[in-house]
Amino acid sequence: MTLCNVQSLRCKTWGIALVFLCLSSLTHFYHLDHPEYVVFDEVHFGSYVDAYCCSGARFFDIHPPHTKLITAATAKLLGYEGGQNFKTINTYFPGSDAIALRFISALSGTLLTVVLFFLVVQLGGSLTAAAFAAGIILLDNALLVQTRLIALDGSLLLGIFASLLCVILAGRQQHKLPGLLLFILGGLFAGLATGSKFTGLVSFALAFIAAVQAFAASPGIQTFKKWSLGAIVFSLSFSLYYLGGWVLHFELLNAPGPGDIWQVWQGPSFWSKLIHMHETMLSANANLTATHPDASMWWGWPWMHSPLYYWVNDNKVVYLMGNPLIWWTFSILFISFLVISLLLKTSALHINQQHPLVNNNTLLPLLGYIMAYAPLVAVSRALFLYHYFTAFIFSILFVVLWLEKIGWLNPYALFKQRLSVYLAVLFMIGGFFFILPLSYALVDSMQTANWIFEIFPGWR
Repeated sequence: MTLCNVQSLRCKTWGIALVFLCLSSLTHFYHLDHPEYVVFDEVHFGSYVDAYCCSGARFFDIHPPHTKLITAATAKLLGYEGGQNFKTINTYFPGSDAIALRFISALSGTLLTVVLFFLVVQLGGSLTAAAFAAGIILLDNALLVQTRLIALDGSLLLGIFASLLCVILAGRQQHKLPGLLLFILGGLFAGLATGSKFTGLVSFALAFIAAVQAFAASPGIQTFKKWSLGAIVFSLSFSLYYLGGWVLHFELLNAPGPGDIWQVWQGPSFWSKLIHMHETMLSANANLTATHPDASMWWGWPWMHSPLYYWVNDNKVVYLMGNPLIWWTFSILFISFLVISLLLKTSALHINQQHPLVNNNTLLPLLGYIMAYAPLVAVSRALFLYHYFTAFIFSILFVVLWLEKIGWLNPYALFKQRLSVYLAVLFMIGGFFFILPLSYALVDSMQTANWIFEIFPGWR
Protein backbone atom coordinates (compact mmCIF):
# COMPACT_ATOMS: atom_id res chain seq x y z
CA MET A 1 0.00 0.00 0.00
CA THR A 2 1.44 3.35 -1.06
CA LEU A 3 1.84 6.31 1.29
CA CYS A 4 -1.05 8.12 -0.45
CA ASN A 5 -3.33 5.12 0.05
CA VAL A 6 -2.35 4.88 3.71
CA GLN A 7 -3.07 8.56 4.26
CA SER A 8 -6.38 8.27 2.41
CA LEU A 9 -7.42 5.29 4.56
CA ARG A 10 -6.40 7.13 7.70
CA CYS A 11 -8.45 10.20 6.72
CA LYS A 12 -11.43 7.98 5.89
CA THR A 13 -11.14 6.19 9.23
CA TRP A 14 -11.05 9.40 11.24
CA GLY A 15 -13.79 10.90 9.10
CA ILE A 16 -16.15 8.02 9.89
CA ALA A 17 -15.18 8.16 13.57
CA LEU A 18 -15.98 11.89 13.62
CA VAL A 19 -19.44 11.20 12.16
CA PHE A 20 -20.15 8.69 14.92
CA LEU A 21 -18.81 11.08 17.53
CA CYS A 22 -21.24 13.75 16.36
CA LEU A 23 -24.21 11.37 16.18
CA SER A 24 -23.44 9.86 19.58
CA SER A 25 -23.03 13.32 21.10
CA LEU A 26 -26.42 14.28 19.73
CA THR A 27 -28.25 11.25 21.14
CA HIS A 28 -26.57 11.47 24.54
CA PHE A 29 -26.62 15.21 25.19
CA TYR A 30 -29.95 16.05 23.59
CA HIS A 31 -32.40 17.01 26.34
CA LEU A 32 -29.98 15.77 29.00
CA ASP A 33 -31.81 17.91 31.57
CA HIS A 34 -34.96 15.88 31.00
CA PRO A 35 -36.64 14.55 33.00
CA GLU A 36 -36.12 17.22 35.65
CA TYR A 37 -36.66 14.61 38.31
CA VAL A 38 -34.51 12.09 40.14
CA VAL A 39 -34.57 8.84 38.13
CA PHE A 40 -34.06 5.29 39.49
CA ASP A 41 -30.54 4.78 40.93
CA GLU A 42 -29.86 8.50 40.88
CA VAL A 43 -31.28 8.38 44.41
CA HIS A 44 -28.08 6.56 45.40
CA PHE A 45 -25.37 7.83 43.09
CA GLY A 46 -26.62 11.39 43.10
CA SER A 47 -26.39 11.59 46.88
CA TYR A 48 -22.90 10.04 46.83
CA VAL A 49 -21.69 12.58 44.28
CA ASP A 50 -23.23 15.40 46.32
CA ALA A 51 -21.28 14.19 49.36
CA TYR A 52 -17.96 14.29 47.49
CA CYS A 53 -18.40 17.71 45.97
CA CYS A 54 -20.27 19.54 48.64
CA SER A 55 -21.49 18.10 51.94
CA GLY A 56 -18.60 15.79 52.87
CA ALA A 57 -21.10 13.49 54.63
CA ARG A 58 -19.67 10.00 55.00
CA PHE A 59 -21.56 7.27 53.16
CA PHE A 60 -21.01 3.63 52.31
CA ASP A 61 -21.32 2.09 48.84
CA ILE A 62 -20.53 -1.39 47.55
CA HIS A 63 -18.79 0.14 44.52
CA PRO A 64 -15.41 1.95 44.41
CA PRO A 65 -15.44 5.77 44.50
CA HIS A 66 -13.63 6.78 41.33
CA THR A 67 -16.44 7.41 38.85
CA LYS A 68 -18.42 9.22 41.54
CA LEU A 69 -15.38 11.39 42.27
CA ILE A 70 -14.97 12.29 38.59
CA THR A 71 -18.68 13.04 38.35
CA ALA A 72 -18.48 15.27 41.43
CA ALA A 73 -15.46 17.20 40.13
CA THR A 74 -17.09 17.75 36.74
CA ALA A 75 -20.39 18.78 38.29
CA LYS A 76 -18.59 21.31 40.46
CA LEU A 77 -16.82 22.75 37.42
CA LEU A 78 -20.16 23.00 35.63
CA GLY A 79 -21.67 25.03 38.45
CA TYR A 80 -23.33 22.49 40.72
CA GLU A 81 -23.32 23.85 44.28
CA GLY A 82 -24.89 20.93 46.15
CA GLY A 83 -28.02 20.65 48.20
CA GLN A 84 -30.09 18.60 45.74
CA ASN A 85 -32.49 16.19 47.46
CA PHE A 86 -31.93 12.62 46.24
CA LYS A 87 -33.98 10.81 48.89
CA THR A 88 -36.71 9.51 46.58
CA ILE A 89 -37.33 8.88 42.90
CA ASN A 90 -39.37 11.65 41.23
CA THR A 91 -37.96 14.43 43.42
CA TYR A 92 -37.63 17.67 41.44
CA PHE A 93 -34.17 18.01 39.87
CA PRO A 94 -33.39 21.45 38.30
CA GLY A 95 -32.26 21.14 34.70
CA SER A 96 -28.91 22.91 35.11
CA ASP A 97 -27.98 20.63 38.02
CA ALA A 98 -29.17 17.57 36.12
CA ILE A 99 -26.90 18.39 33.18
CA ALA A 100 -23.91 18.95 35.47
CA LEU A 101 -24.39 15.67 37.30
CA ARG A 102 -25.30 13.55 34.25
CA PHE A 103 -22.51 15.00 32.08
CA ILE A 104 -19.83 12.35 32.76
CA SER A 105 -22.21 9.49 32.10
CA ALA A 106 -23.31 11.06 28.80
CA LEU A 107 -19.71 11.75 27.82
CA SER A 108 -18.78 8.13 28.54
CA GLY A 109 -21.63 6.86 26.39
CA THR A 110 -20.65 9.23 23.60
CA LEU A 111 -17.02 8.11 23.57
CA LEU A 112 -17.91 4.42 23.89
CA THR A 113 -19.36 4.38 20.36
CA VAL A 114 -16.13 5.77 18.90
CA VAL A 115 -13.88 3.50 20.99
CA LEU A 116 -15.75 0.43 19.73
CA PHE A 117 -15.39 1.66 16.14
CA PHE A 118 -11.60 1.76 16.50
CA LEU A 119 -11.54 -1.50 18.48
CA VAL A 120 -13.22 -3.42 15.65
CA VAL A 121 -10.55 -2.13 13.28
CA GLN A 122 -7.79 -3.27 15.65
CA LEU A 123 -9.44 -6.68 15.97
CA GLY A 124 -9.06 -7.15 12.23
CA GLY A 125 -12.35 -5.80 10.97
CA SER A 126 -12.74 -3.49 8.02
CA LEU A 127 -14.13 0.04 8.17
CA THR A 128 -17.45 -1.47 7.08
CA ALA A 129 -17.50 -3.85 10.05
CA ALA A 130 -16.36 -1.10 12.41
CA ALA A 131 -19.07 1.28 11.20
CA PHE A 132 -21.69 -1.46 11.42
CA ALA A 133 -20.72 -2.30 15.03
CA ALA A 134 -20.60 1.37 16.06
CA GLY A 135 -23.99 1.91 14.43
CA ILE A 136 -25.47 -0.95 16.44
CA ILE A 137 -24.18 0.55 19.70
CA LEU A 138 -25.48 3.97 18.64
CA LEU A 139 -28.95 2.55 17.94
CA ASP A 140 -29.43 0.61 21.15
CA ASN A 141 -31.90 2.30 23.48
CA ALA A 142 -30.86 0.49 26.67
CA LEU A 143 -27.25 1.63 26.40
CA LEU A 144 -28.50 5.13 25.61
CA VAL A 145 -30.75 5.34 28.67
CA GLN A 146 -28.11 4.04 31.08
CA THR A 147 -25.54 6.55 29.82
CA ARG A 148 -27.82 9.57 30.22
CA LEU A 149 -28.29 9.26 33.98
CA ILE A 150 -26.10 9.52 37.07
CA ALA A 151 -24.83 5.95 36.91
CA LEU A 152 -21.59 3.98 36.83
CA ASP A 153 -22.10 1.80 33.76
CA GLY A 154 -20.99 4.30 31.14
CA SER A 155 -17.57 4.69 32.78
CA LEU A 156 -17.37 0.94 33.35
CA LEU A 157 -17.95 0.14 29.68
CA LEU A 158 -15.74 2.95 28.39
CA GLY A 159 -12.93 1.87 30.72
CA ILE A 160 -13.09 -1.82 29.74
CA PHE A 161 -13.12 -1.33 25.98
CA ALA A 162 -10.79 1.68 25.88
CA SER A 163 -8.27 -0.22 28.00
CA LEU A 164 -8.40 -3.16 25.61
CA LEU A 165 -7.99 -0.84 22.61
CA CYS A 166 -4.96 0.86 24.16
CA VAL A 167 -3.30 -2.46 25.02
CA ILE A 168 -3.75 -3.83 21.51
CA LEU A 169 -2.40 -0.60 20.00
CA ALA A 170 0.53 -0.58 22.45
CA GLY A 171 1.56 -4.07 21.42
CA ARG A 172 1.68 -3.04 17.76
CA GLN A 173 3.87 0.01 18.20
CA GLN A 174 7.33 -0.21 16.62
CA HIS A 175 8.80 2.46 18.88
CA LYS A 176 9.17 2.13 22.63
CA LEU A 177 7.84 5.49 23.84
CA PRO A 178 4.44 5.43 22.05
CA GLY A 179 3.96 1.86 23.23
CA LEU A 180 4.69 2.74 26.85
CA LEU A 181 2.36 5.74 26.73
CA LEU A 182 -0.42 3.52 25.41
CA PHE A 183 0.23 0.93 28.14
CA ILE A 184 -0.01 3.74 30.71
CA LEU A 185 -3.27 4.92 29.17
CA GLY A 186 -4.53 1.34 29.14
CA GLY A 187 -3.81 1.03 32.85
CA LEU A 188 -5.64 4.28 33.56
CA PHE A 189 -8.70 3.11 31.63
CA ALA A 190 -8.58 -0.20 33.50
CA GLY A 191 -8.57 1.89 36.67
CA LEU A 192 -11.58 3.80 35.37
CA ALA A 193 -13.42 0.51 34.80
CA THR A 194 -12.49 -1.04 38.15
CA GLY A 195 -13.10 2.25 39.94
CA SER A 196 -16.65 2.14 38.59
CA LYS A 197 -17.47 -1.43 39.58
CA PHE A 198 -15.32 -4.39 40.57
CA THR A 199 -16.47 -6.21 37.43
CA GLY A 200 -14.12 -3.82 35.63
CA LEU A 201 -11.28 -6.11 36.72
CA VAL A 202 -12.04 -8.02 33.53
CA SER A 203 -9.74 -5.39 31.95
CA PHE A 204 -6.74 -7.19 33.44
CA ALA A 205 -7.82 -10.55 32.03
CA LEU A 206 -8.36 -9.02 28.60
CA ALA A 207 -4.91 -7.40 28.66
CA PHE A 208 -3.39 -10.77 29.52
CA ILE A 209 -5.20 -12.47 26.62
CA ALA A 210 -4.04 -9.73 24.24
CA ALA A 211 -0.47 -10.33 25.41
CA VAL A 212 -0.76 -14.10 24.87
CA GLN A 213 -2.17 -13.57 21.39
CA ALA A 214 0.65 -11.17 20.51
CA PHE A 215 3.30 -13.60 21.78
CA ALA A 216 1.72 -16.51 19.89
CA ALA A 217 1.78 -14.47 16.69
CA SER A 218 5.42 -13.40 17.15
CA PRO A 219 7.22 -15.50 19.78
CA GLY A 220 10.64 -14.38 20.87
CA ILE A 221 12.63 -12.56 23.51
CA GLN A 222 11.85 -9.10 22.13
CA THR A 223 8.10 -9.72 22.26
CA PHE A 224 8.45 -11.06 25.79
CA LYS A 225 10.43 -7.98 26.90
CA LYS A 226 7.94 -5.59 25.31
CA TRP A 227 4.94 -7.16 27.00
CA SER A 228 6.70 -7.66 30.33
CA LEU A 229 7.59 -3.97 30.45
CA GLY A 230 4.09 -3.13 29.27
CA ALA A 231 2.58 -5.22 32.08
CA ILE A 232 4.66 -3.37 34.68
CA VAL A 233 3.73 0.05 33.32
CA PHE A 234 0.07 -0.95 32.92
CA SER A 235 -0.09 -2.21 36.52
CA LEU A 236 1.68 0.84 37.96
CA SER A 237 -0.60 3.34 36.25
CA PHE A 238 -3.64 1.31 37.32
CA SER A 239 -2.41 1.16 40.92
CA LEU A 240 -1.66 4.87 41.17
CA TYR A 241 -5.08 5.75 39.76
CA TYR A 242 -6.93 3.27 41.96
CA LEU A 243 -5.13 4.18 45.20
CA GLY A 244 -5.37 7.89 44.43
CA GLY A 245 -9.15 7.62 44.25
CA TRP A 246 -9.29 6.08 47.71
CA VAL A 247 -7.05 8.80 49.13
CA LEU A 248 -9.53 11.40 47.88
CA HIS A 249 -12.43 9.32 49.18
CA PHE A 250 -11.14 9.37 52.76
CA GLU A 251 -10.05 13.02 52.56
CA LEU A 252 -13.27 14.44 51.13
CA LEU A 253 -15.74 12.56 53.33
CA ASN A 254 -14.88 14.34 56.55
CA ALA A 255 -18.32 14.99 58.04
CA PRO A 256 -20.70 12.69 59.95
CA GLY A 257 -23.08 10.78 57.72
CA PRO A 258 -25.05 7.55 57.20
CA GLY A 259 -21.87 5.64 56.36
CA ASP A 260 -20.66 5.93 59.95
CA ILE A 261 -22.67 2.86 60.99
CA TRP A 262 -20.33 0.73 58.87
CA GLN A 263 -17.30 1.95 60.86
CA VAL A 264 -15.06 1.80 57.80
CA TRP A 265 -13.33 5.08 58.63
CA GLN A 266 -11.75 3.75 61.84
CA GLY A 267 -8.14 2.67 61.68
CA PRO A 268 -4.69 4.10 62.35
CA SER A 269 -3.54 4.21 58.75
CA PHE A 270 -4.66 4.55 55.14
CA TRP A 271 -3.88 0.89 54.44
CA SER A 272 -5.87 -0.45 57.37
CA LYS A 273 -8.87 1.68 56.36
CA LEU A 274 -8.51 0.59 52.75
CA ILE A 275 -8.38 -3.10 53.61
CA HIS A 276 -11.29 -2.78 56.04
CA MET A 277 -13.29 -0.90 53.42
CA HIS A 278 -12.78 -3.59 50.78
CA GLU A 279 -13.63 -6.39 53.19
CA THR A 280 -16.83 -4.59 54.14
CA MET A 281 -17.75 -3.82 50.51
CA LEU A 282 -17.31 -7.43 49.41
CA SER A 283 -19.22 -8.74 52.41
CA ALA A 284 -22.08 -6.28 51.90
CA ASN A 285 -22.25 -7.13 48.21
CA ALA A 286 -22.37 -10.86 48.90
CA ASN A 287 -25.09 -10.48 51.55
CA LEU A 288 -27.49 -8.23 49.67
CA THR A 289 -30.97 -9.75 49.96
CA ALA A 290 -33.26 -6.95 48.73
CA THR A 291 -35.61 -7.94 45.94
CA HIS A 292 -37.03 -5.88 43.08
CA PRO A 293 -40.02 -6.55 40.80
CA ASP A 294 -37.93 -5.87 37.68
CA ALA A 295 -34.93 -7.96 38.74
CA SER A 296 -33.98 -10.58 36.17
CA MET A 297 -32.13 -13.86 35.89
CA TRP A 298 -28.91 -14.26 33.91
CA TRP A 299 -30.46 -16.66 31.41
CA GLY A 300 -33.03 -14.06 30.35
CA TRP A 301 -30.67 -11.17 29.61
CA PRO A 302 -29.81 -12.05 25.98
CA TRP A 303 -33.56 -12.00 25.24
CA MET A 304 -34.17 -8.79 27.17
CA HIS A 305 -36.42 -10.78 29.48
CA SER A 306 -37.19 -8.06 32.01
CA PRO A 307 -36.84 -4.38 31.05
CA LEU A 308 -37.11 -1.88 33.91
CA TYR A 309 -39.29 1.07 34.75
CA TYR A 310 -36.89 3.86 35.73
CA TRP A 311 -39.31 6.75 36.12
CA VAL A 312 -43.02 7.45 35.63
CA ASN A 313 -44.80 10.78 35.89
CA ASP A 314 -48.23 11.54 34.40
CA ASN A 315 -48.06 10.25 30.82
CA LYS A 316 -44.27 10.15 30.56
CA VAL A 317 -41.92 7.30 31.34
CA VAL A 318 -38.23 6.34 31.27
CA TYR A 319 -37.97 2.64 30.52
CA LEU A 320 -34.71 0.68 30.34
CA MET A 321 -35.44 -1.29 27.20
CA GLY A 322 -33.04 -2.23 24.45
CA ASN A 323 -33.71 -2.13 20.74
CA PRO A 324 -35.43 -5.53 20.28
CA LEU A 325 -34.22 -5.91 16.70
CA ILE A 326 -30.65 -5.64 17.96
CA TRP A 327 -30.89 -7.72 21.14
CA TRP A 328 -32.86 -10.62 19.71
CA THR A 329 -31.11 -10.78 16.33
CA PHE A 330 -27.60 -10.66 17.71
CA SER A 331 -28.37 -13.02 20.58
CA ILE A 332 -29.76 -15.58 18.14
CA LEU A 333 -26.80 -15.21 15.80
CA PHE A 334 -24.26 -15.34 18.61
CA ILE A 335 -25.69 -18.50 20.14
CA SER A 336 -26.17 -20.09 16.71
CA PHE A 337 -22.56 -19.43 15.77
CA LEU A 338 -21.33 -20.97 19.01
CA VAL A 339 -23.47 -24.08 18.55
CA ILE A 340 -22.32 -24.52 14.96
CA SER A 341 -18.70 -24.07 15.99
CA LEU A 342 -19.09 -26.65 18.75
CA LEU A 343 -20.66 -29.14 16.35
CA LEU A 344 -17.83 -28.68 13.88
CA LYS A 345 -15.26 -29.29 16.60
CA THR A 346 -16.93 -32.33 18.19
CA SER A 347 -18.51 -34.17 15.27
CA ALA A 348 -17.58 -35.61 11.91
CA LEU A 349 -19.54 -32.98 10.00
CA HIS A 350 -17.76 -31.89 6.83
CA ILE A 351 -18.68 -28.27 6.27
CA ASN A 352 -16.58 -25.74 4.40
CA GLN A 353 -14.44 -24.23 7.16
CA GLN A 354 -12.74 -21.62 5.01
CA HIS A 355 -14.07 -19.08 7.51
CA PRO A 356 -13.94 -20.70 10.97
CA LEU A 357 -16.26 -19.15 13.51
CA VAL A 358 -13.57 -18.79 16.16
CA ASN A 359 -10.36 -17.31 14.78
CA ASN A 360 -7.74 -14.75 15.79
CA ASN A 361 -10.22 -11.92 15.24
CA THR A 362 -13.19 -13.38 17.11
CA LEU A 363 -11.38 -15.22 19.92
CA LEU A 364 -10.86 -12.16 22.12
CA PRO A 365 -14.53 -10.98 21.94
CA LEU A 366 -15.65 -14.55 22.66
CA LEU A 367 -13.43 -14.85 25.73
CA GLY A 368 -14.44 -11.34 26.80
CA TYR A 369 -18.08 -12.41 26.64
CA ILE A 370 -17.44 -15.48 28.77
CA MET A 371 -15.40 -13.58 31.38
CA ALA A 372 -18.01 -10.81 31.65
CA TYR A 373 -21.02 -13.14 31.76
CA ALA A 374 -19.95 -16.28 33.63
CA PRO A 375 -19.21 -14.68 37.05
CA LEU A 376 -22.72 -13.20 37.18
CA VAL A 377 -24.35 -16.61 36.81
CA ALA A 378 -23.41 -17.48 40.40
CA VAL A 379 -24.58 -14.17 41.91
CA SER A 380 -27.64 -14.69 44.10
CA ARG A 381 -28.65 -11.06 44.73
CA ALA A 382 -31.06 -9.12 42.53
CA LEU A 383 -29.51 -8.27 39.17
CA PHE A 384 -30.82 -6.21 36.28
CA LEU A 385 -30.63 -5.96 32.53
CA TYR A 386 -27.74 -3.48 32.65
CA HIS A 387 -25.49 -6.09 34.28
CA TYR A 388 -25.37 -7.80 30.88
CA PHE A 389 -24.08 -4.76 28.98
CA THR A 390 -20.39 -5.75 28.89
CA ALA A 391 -21.14 -9.26 27.63
CA PHE A 392 -23.74 -7.85 25.24
CA ILE A 393 -21.19 -5.59 23.56
CA PHE A 394 -18.69 -8.44 23.24
CA SER A 395 -21.37 -10.56 21.55
CA ILE A 396 -21.96 -7.76 19.03
CA LEU A 397 -18.25 -7.53 18.26
CA PHE A 398 -18.07 -11.30 17.76
CA VAL A 399 -21.08 -11.45 15.45
CA VAL A 400 -20.06 -8.43 13.35
CA LEU A 401 -16.53 -9.77 12.80
CA TRP A 402 -17.92 -13.16 11.85
CA LEU A 403 -20.52 -11.69 9.48
CA GLU A 404 -17.70 -9.98 7.64
CA LYS A 405 -15.64 -13.19 7.50
CA ILE A 406 -18.46 -15.10 5.79
CA GLY A 407 -18.98 -12.31 3.29
CA TRP A 408 -22.28 -10.82 4.42
CA LEU A 409 -20.57 -7.47 4.90
CA ASN A 410 -18.54 -6.08 2.02
CA PRO A 411 -15.22 -4.95 3.55
CA TYR A 412 -14.06 -3.06 0.47
CA ALA A 413 -16.81 -0.49 -0.06
CA LEU A 414 -18.76 0.97 2.84
CA PHE A 415 -21.73 2.03 0.72
CA LYS A 416 -21.82 -0.96 -1.62
CA GLN A 417 -23.50 -3.61 0.52
CA ARG A 418 -26.03 -6.30 -0.26
CA LEU A 419 -29.71 -5.41 0.10
CA SER A 420 -30.10 -7.40 3.33
CA VAL A 421 -27.49 -5.20 5.05
CA TYR A 422 -29.41 -2.03 4.20
CA LEU A 423 -32.66 -3.65 5.33
CA ALA A 424 -31.06 -4.69 8.63
CA VAL A 425 -29.84 -1.15 9.24
CA LEU A 426 -33.24 0.26 8.28
CA PHE A 427 -35.07 -2.06 10.71
CA MET A 428 -32.63 -1.24 13.53
CA ILE A 429 -33.16 2.50 12.94
CA GLY A 430 -36.91 1.91 12.97
CA GLY A 431 -36.71 0.01 16.25
CA PHE A 432 -34.56 2.74 17.79
CA PHE A 433 -36.99 5.53 16.95
CA PHE A 434 -40.02 3.47 17.99
CA ILE A 435 -38.53 2.95 21.47
CA LEU A 436 -37.04 6.47 21.65
CA PRO A 437 -40.00 8.11 23.47
CA LEU A 438 -39.33 5.72 26.37
CA SER A 439 -35.64 6.60 26.35
CA TYR A 440 -36.18 10.37 26.52
CA ALA A 441 -39.43 10.41 28.53
CA LEU A 442 -41.14 12.29 25.72
CA VAL A 443 -44.74 13.46 25.96
CA ASP A 444 -47.17 10.52 25.67
CA SER A 445 -44.31 8.02 25.99
CA MET A 446 -46.63 5.93 28.18
CA GLN A 447 -48.74 5.35 25.08
CA THR A 448 -45.71 3.81 23.38
CA ALA A 449 -45.18 1.64 26.45
CA ASN A 450 -48.81 0.48 26.34
CA TRP A 451 -48.46 -0.50 22.68
CA ILE A 452 -45.42 -2.59 23.58
CA PHE A 453 -47.19 -4.17 26.55
CA GLU A 454 -50.07 -5.23 24.33
CA ILE A 455 -47.58 -7.29 22.32
CA PHE A 456 -45.46 -8.38 25.31
CA PRO A 457 -47.73 -8.29 28.39
CA GLY A 458 -45.03 -9.89 30.55
CA TRP A 459 -43.03 -6.66 30.35
CA ARG A 460 -45.72 -4.54 32.04
